[in-house]
Amino acid sequence: MSKKFYLLLTLSVISLAGRAQTQKGNQLLGGSLSLSTASGTNTEYSSVPGSAPDVFNDKTHSFSIGPSYSYFLANNLDLGASLEYSSGKQTFALPNVAPPHSIATYRRQQAN
Repeated sequence: MSKKFYLLLTLSVISLAGRAQTQKGNQLLGGSLSLSTASGTNTEYSSVPGSAPDVFNDKTHSFSIGPSYSYFLANNLDLGASLEYSSGKQTFALPNVAPPHSIATYRRQQAN
């Protein structure tokens, strides 16, 4: 548990130290990384009187990674794009039907 905490703390400090300048003409290259694990119990009840409910132990693991790029059109105003690849696995449940990748564009106004 403490290794995960120190890893998140280190990544947070690095991301704060790497803040980009927001003047016209600058470029910003970034990315995202996501790892998650969840588990739980699902109970399904039958409509047949007297039948016992079905109990499933549910586990989900997911991972995503992707780069992003933006260009500052004016001070504090950038236009960019990002790509993402994701993968997930669920046990004892319906499979993950989300697409394994995405593409996005954005316009962001920086607050002063």
